[in-house]
Amino acid sequence: MYIYIVYIMINGLYCCIICSSRFWKSGYWKNHLGKRRYHISALYVIDLQQFRLLAAGDRLRGQYQMLSQDPNSLSNLDQDLPNSMIYNVPIKSLPQDWLWCETWCSMETKSTAKTIDLCNNPITKEPKLTSAVRIIDEWVDYDNEIKRLQKETMTETSLPTSPSSTHTPSHQEL
Repeated sequence: MYIYIVYIMINGLYCCIICSSRFWKSGYWKNHLGKRRYHISALYVIDLQQFRLLAAGDRLRGQYQMLSQDPNSLSNLDQDLPNSMIYNVPIKSLPQDWLWCETWCSMETKSTAKTIDLCNNPITKEPKLTSAVRIIDEWVDYDNEIKRLQKETMTETSLPTSPSSTHTPSHQEL
């Protein structure tokens, strides 16, 4: 696994995930990308030396400044920004199993996912915690464990309050 990441980084490309391009087969993105694919970008691997040589951070900031002037731009900042710069800051996709998202990926591919993104579903608008319970089998157990630890921590750290500590000083106008 690590060797594969190193191999991708040596290519000097800004790397991210792609599961499907079904939403970008028409309109602006089809025209802008041409034969390239729209990249889902919740996870990136970059070669820092190459990133710096390209001044990619400065380029992305400049593009963001330009696009942010239009209220219709950057509705998906983490995806739209790098995809709009695909000709200046090259992007290479990692294999789909690096990041699974129900909105973009099929249920058949979930079992091989290395990470799961609880991405927003523009169709259902289901809250992320609701989808977490539904999508991630271990979620309820993890959530209950965290709540137990929070309660335990709060019990251990709570100090009794003395009557003088609850007294509010009077306020006088000048």
